[in-house]
Amino acid sequence: MQIENKFIQVNLSRVFSRIIKFVDFVWNQWLFDRIGREIIQWIKELVSDEKFRFQAYRIIPSKLNLPNNILSERFDESFVTAVKQCNFILNRTNQLLRVMST
Repeated sequence: MQIENKFIQVNLSRVFSRIIKFVDFVWNQWLFDRIGREIIQWIKELVSDEKFRFQAYRIIPSKLNLPNNILSERFDESFVTAVKQCNFILNRTNQLLRVMST
């Protein structure tokens, strides 16, 4: 049985607003830190697959920028770091480059 990959776009702000009540939970802080990094890693994998290559960049979220919110800060910091450190930009010769080296 073959399972077809489907993208489900989720409004992250809506999901995050539901979790806002639990900002003090260490688990949530760790989770938001991981989400920022894992999104970029996932996109890296998707651009390496010819099937999703040209659509993968469409799912890059923007930073949350929620003032005085530790979950937003954790996500934003890890997301920005991942964008700078991860080779996920595909060039014309199918090499993966960092944002700074493009």
